[in-house]
Amino acid sequence: MRVTLKDIAKRAGVSRPAVSMVLNNRDTTHLSEAKKQEVLRLAHEMGYRPNYSALQLRGKSTRVIGVIGTVFSVPVHAAIIEEVMCCFREQGYHVLLGEHGNDTRHEMELVAEFESRGVDGIILFNAVTPRIREIIRVPHAAVSHNQKSYDLCTDLRLGGLLAGRHLTGHGHRKIAFVERCGNSGVLRRQGLIDALAEAGVTFEPSWHLKLEPEQENASAAIKRLLEQGVTAFFTLNDFLGGQVLAELHRLNIRVPEQAAVIGFDGLTFTAGLYPRLTTVVQPVRELGRQTVELMLRRIGGEAPGETPLLLPPHLHIGESCGCRGRMIYPENQTIFKE
Repeated sequence: MRVTLKDIAKRAGVSRPAVSMVLNNRDTTHLSEAKKQEVLRLAHEMGYRPNYSALQLRGKSTRVIGVIGTVFSVPVHAAIIEEVMCCFREQGYHVLLGEHGNDTRHEMELVAEFESRGVDGIILFNAVTPRIREIIRVPHAAVSHNQKSYDLCTDLRLGGLLAGRHLTGHGHRKIAFVERCGNSGVLRRQGLIDALAEAGVTFEPSWHLKLEPEQENASAAIKRLLEQGVTAFFTLNDFLGGQVLAELHRLNIRVPEQAAVIGFDGLTFTAGLYPRLTTVVQPVRELGRQTVELMLRRIGGEAPGETPLLLPPHLHIGESCGCRGRMIYPENQTIFKE
């Protein structure tokens, strides 16, 4: 038999509304802290589970948020989502996760499934298509630049600009941009192009290297760039940064003496690379916090804004760029604390 709020109230010796307020993390100044803890303990011991369908039918908040996107396949997204989940837990919310696998139909199915479960809102990470926002009937927010309209994102162009300026500051004038096949690196590459332009250099199309995930001749492609006079590499992410370091090692190219490398994201494994990878760090904690704050405002009735919020990344100095390396201590998956 389902345990109800009335059952918990009877055992705790308080009113049903009081139990509801405690379980929903709302202000209950008329209850002592000891009584609040007793209500929480009884709810756990009695196996209480909210009836979300009933809450939805009554137009009540279910305090559940749906998150859809590249949840598990992109490490930095997983780190941001973990921060989002932590912030929502502090607000008394639960989070449902859905990986769309870059499949438009599955993405639409997840939206319908979450709405049928009565979620208070939906957060999209890297939507497959910008039209997905047109079918969502609950408050929602979009994170990432990979769609026509989004609400929050790391300023990826600025990240490319920071990396490019740092490399030109070391005297590099021929800098390659390395990414996977596709166009996900457009803004990062544009930042690099702008930095080179500031130094009076025009980015050559041949410096744009697109590697297949299983490309076996990556060394040959990098060797061709070196033969063109390329002396530095800026990569789409830290995994590619690590791959370029490995390929340069196979070619007996010393880093950073003969070639420099800068990655992107700020994942902690870069501290274990040799030399330690200089990388553009995404503001994971701030993105997570700002996403939750925006979602709560949308749930409260705030209309979507027209101007997206771009959060600035920062450059973390390792040894692969030519600077003297500094020991780093990981604070979480993507934030470094020196």
